[in-house]
Amino acid sequence: MDGAILFVEEIGEAPYRIDGLLAQLRLAGILERLSGLVFGQFTDTDPRPPTRPLGDVLAEYAAFVNGPVARGLVYGHVDEKSALPVGVRARLEVTDDDTYLLPHPEVRLAVFASGSGTTFAALADAAERGTLGPVEVALLVSDRDDAGALGRADERGIATARSRPEAGDHAARLLRLLDAHDIDFVALAGYLRKVPPPVVDAFREQMLNTHPALLPAFGGQGMYGRRVHEAALDYGVRWTGATIHLVEEDYDTGPVVLQQPVPVRPDDPPQTLAERVKQIEHRLYPEAVRLFAEGRVTVDGRRVMISGTRGA
Repeated sequence: MDGAILFVEEIGEAPYRIDGLLAQLRLAGILERLSGLVFGQFTDTDPRPPTRPLGDVLAEYAAFVNGPVARGLVYGHVDEKSALPVGVRARLEVTDDDTYLLPHPEVRLAVFASGSGTTFAALADAAERGTLGPVEVALLVSDRDDAGALGRADERGIATARSRPEAGDHAARLLRLLDAHDIDFVALAGYLRKVPPPVVDAFREQMLNTHPALLPAFGGQGMYGRRVHEAALDYGVRWTGATIHLVEEDYDTGPVVLQQPVPVRPDDPPQTLAERVKQIEHRLYPEAVRLFAEGRVTVDGRRVMISGTRGA
């Protein structure tokens, strides 16, 4: 069972049965990885001591679980205020005296956009639907006062800010802006400016970009939008596609996170090809952000590994 959620709900004989239950599942080969643990509330009313402290049990399985999702665990305390609502993402905190599930903070996402904002809207709408994972789209940054993305952000009640690359001390001002909004992660969505190296460094492996081709093909400085599709058609490729990649100091050179090919039709003009690729980008980008927010991505040099999926 890969990627299951184990429900441990009011086990009758108190916490020490969890240890035996999890061990039996693993030894039987039924359980390979947990994507969450759902607990009820345990108390210390049972006089029989656990075979091992509950904290030890759960600490062992914390590395085995991709982000506990829990109603709440309070061992040794009968305090309803400490329990979490059903479905709240939680983090496990083990102390010498006790074990708690605490609310897991959402990832606060800033999106950078220069254009109409359709990719920004795809991310914001995914967050609204709950399919972006534990992510709040907290800020829209644009280098253009007339960018359509600004209006889309205003419609959704999302804070906006202008970047001014032509002004001095651009990197420091961007870093102060992101810090003021408590930003954890950045997504470039049709942002046509080069992100200053200090900002890239501050968000190393926490900044993504989308590109409308299968990198490393048709990438680099000046390759964006219609230009990319014209280059693909001029070259005569049979397949193009969409790439979500990590951001490095140079254009379109970061490790690839997700890619999906799109066939090129013999009679394709750039605009129809662009529309089909954009549809894929709008699906892949929220998926990539969700994978990072759920802690399922590991980067090793140029290789990006995704846990919890077959073949990763």
